[in-house]
Amino acid sequence: MGAIGWKGVRNNWQFKCGGSLISPSYILTAAHCSVASASDTTLQDVTPKIVRLNFRNIFFVENEIRLKKYDVGIKRIIVHPEYSPPNKYYDIALMELDHDVEFSKYVFPSCLWSKPDIAELGTSATVTGWGALHEGSSDISPELQAGDVNVIDSDMCDQLLQAYCNRNWCGLMDHQLCAGKLTGGVDSCQGDSGGPLQVKINLKVDSAYNIYHIIGVTSFGIGCAQANTPGIYTRVSSFIDWIENIVWPYSPISDTTLFQHNRPKCAVFNRILTKSKFASHNMAVTSLLRLEVLFAITFCIVAEVLMHPENDALQGSSDNNSDGNKRPEEIWSWGYVDNTKSNNQSATTEEPEVCKPYNPTVPNFEKPGRRISEVKCYEYLWNINFREERDRRLDKCFKLHSNVQPSFAIGGRNTLPGEFPHMGAIGWQAVVGSWIFKCGGSLISNKFILTAAHCTSFSLKDTSIADPIPKIVRLGDKYILDKEVNDGIIPEDREIVNIIKHPSYNPPKKYFDIALMELDKDVFFSKYVQPACLWPHFDLSSLGKKASATGWGVVDARSTDISPELQAIVIDLIDTPQCQQLLETSCNRHWCGVEDHQLCAGKLAGGVDACQGDSGGPLQVEISLPTSSQGKIYCIIGVTSFGIGCALPELPGIYTRVSSFIDWIEQNVWPTVHQSGTA
Repeated sequence: MGAIGWKGVRNNWQFKCGGSLISPSYILTAAHCSVASASDTTLQDVTPKIVRLNFRNIFFVENEIRLKKYDVGIKRIIVHPEYSPPNKYYDIALMELDHDVEFSKYVFPSCLWSKPDIAELGTSATVTGWGALHEGSSDISPELQAGDVNVIDSDMCDQLLQAYCNRNWCGLMDHQLCAGKLTGGVDSCQGDSGGPLQVKINLKVDSAYNIYHIIGVTSFGIGCAQANTPGIYTRVSSFIDWIENIVWPYSPISDTTLFQHNRPKCAVFNRILTKSKFASHNMAVTSLLRLEVLFAITFCIVAEVLMHPENDALQGSSDNNSDGNKRPEEIWSWGYVDNTKSNNQSATTEEPEVCKPYNPTVPNFEKPGRRISEVKCYEYLWNINFREERDRRLDKCFKLHSNVQPSFAIGGRNTLPGEFPHMGAIGWQAVVGSWIFKCGGSLISNKFILTAAHCTSFSLKDTSIADPIPKIVRLGDKYILDKEVNDGIIPEDREIVNIIKHPSYNPPKKYFDIALMELDKDVFFSKYVQPACLWPHFDLSSLGKKASATGWGVVDARSTDISPELQAIVIDLIDTPQCQQLLETSCNRHWCGVEDHQLCAGKLAGGVDACQGDSGGPLQVEISLPTSSQGKIYCIIGVTSFGIGCALPELPGIYTRVSSFIDWIEQNVWPTVHQSGTA
């Protein structure tokens, strides 16, 4: 089910019709939904612009503000050639979307009933939409409603509606059908136009799921839910040839069928939070309100990485530091470590079944007499079952390979939902197909992540990852090792399309350790996903002596256990001369003293610190907004770079000072408004 949206003069979306997803790129709707009335001055344009999918409440009420919005642009509208308004015949249309929709359990196409005879389906059907709750009201339902109606014989319908004959409509034609409750009380209404009249059928495709078949498209009615005045629907079977010629003009089985061999750019995996049934508060129109809270998490693959030409991938060597508690290295890499192998011995273990490649044989759904639309129906259902089984296996495999123990960060605490909405986790593709998050980052605009330069690639020696380059940034998540919805928060995974390291960064040296990651598309801001500010001044004295660091890093310096929960610590800002003195013995050829573009923070007594896995995350201070704007916002003063051990006394951590790179950041993130030179 999709909601068709028009752009309002207040730059809002107004949803005046419904539609049904019937393929990755097509919506089936009513022809009269292809244009709004020219007299409606609340709209910028009479032509609809988007279809909203995966959204049960189209008005963003508070209890669903965390839902990921899925609006898809309308590329073109194809109205049936015989539709001639204001006549109410041939009221059917297709809307082509501007890109293919990724199917999931919660964004999924309906099938089309192709036979003229619907007797074998019984006499009951379901109509859905966000239409008015009672006749004459301009208030539509924010919640998707479902009403069960009866399919009514055409002769009886003509007799019931004989008195309503007029020059625009005077009796049913073969391409129309009738449905409603003759006793009244249940019906589609204003705003439901274009939505489906559907029946649920079990296709028995090795699946526990039933699927809806559309038999009609909501066209018009005489009032709403009145006794003995059923609604009129466009009969889908009468237009199967027309639909198939447009939606599937080529071979019945497309290349995208073989998902495991031709993986799409963004594969969608999903989870359901709640599912409930309860009676509608307004029985006048809809006798049953069925609610399904639907969520989708998208996992995407990187398109392009730009490396600075001056970058030198030098190999480091031992610093002869025999102190096992000290490590002059980046604070990162909490992914799975294979402890069964060492330099002196090797070990092999049989991979669990869930970690082995999952490549089931793709069934051939073509059969004599089966139409292309029917073949596609089976194909789509099989694909979603394949994806869900693959996802289940990857989840289990990832958990087997992650040494995760429930515990707290070094001196830290679990954060609250939305407390650090700018926090992102940078993900690498695991060999088994899941994601391993080895660094943090901060959302600083609707399209850019600020992180550490050493987080832009990982060691080729790490055999747990498929590629040393990170692929995604996960936003809006608090419990990083689980794709399930947590506290109602729906994580968003965004593709990294461009990585920009500072040109002076020269690994394995630990200076100029800062980078930007450009995302594939703008992020939708909410209470749980929003950017942080950047502190532009070198002087930090006005901010006080304390700052917070956040991340999903190691929780105990003696182990590799990480925190599945986002952790926050409060540490002290330490002046540079004192830091130089404390870290003097840690001088080596990769780092030997704090430079102006770095700063120091930690607890000199020990016990509180960032650690492996926290790299790239923010060192931040909370700043109150003006009284006219309630709330607070975080300003980032540093980017977590490296440390000598974790949480050791008198060994503070080193952070890249953000103010030293403001010009460079602005030039890349906001180039059109940048006024000053580069850092």
